[in-house]
Amino acid sequence: MHFRPENLAPSLINMDIRPLPPNKTATQVLSDFLRYLLLCAREFITEAHPNGIALWNSVKDTMEFVLTHPNGWAGRQQTLIRRAAVLAELIGDTLEDHSRISFATEGEGVSHTLRRREARKLINYGSVATLLHSTWTL
Repeated sequence: MHFRPENLAPSLINMDIRPLPPNKTATQVLSDFLRYLLLCAREFITEAHPNGIALWNSVKDTMEFVLTHPNGWAGRQQTLIRRAAVLAELIGDTLEDHSRISFATEGEGVSHTLRRREARKLINYGSVATLLHSTWTL
């Protein structure tokens, strides 16, 4: 993979991965994708919600992002992902802005998703389940 743990040799990856576009790094490709997602979110919020432009403007500089990555990725890969977020203008390039990015492994993301699904099923059984749901919601 173009981002991979340093301890995982490329020869151990048995996937046919296309080369990156010419003159693009993996960080730049991820940045382009993150910029696109932010644009889609902004467009949806500003067009679909009453007073959407004001809503967007009130949160755009303080939004926090949780980005997932494969299990086993650590500091180096997270640094590259954070750099992509800066290039995509999700956040600025200050320590304060960097703190608006959090990372979770894909395993953690799956775990939270499954707990939320189970919690939604439990809501039908009463207020205790509702309390559990609110506890589990990210």
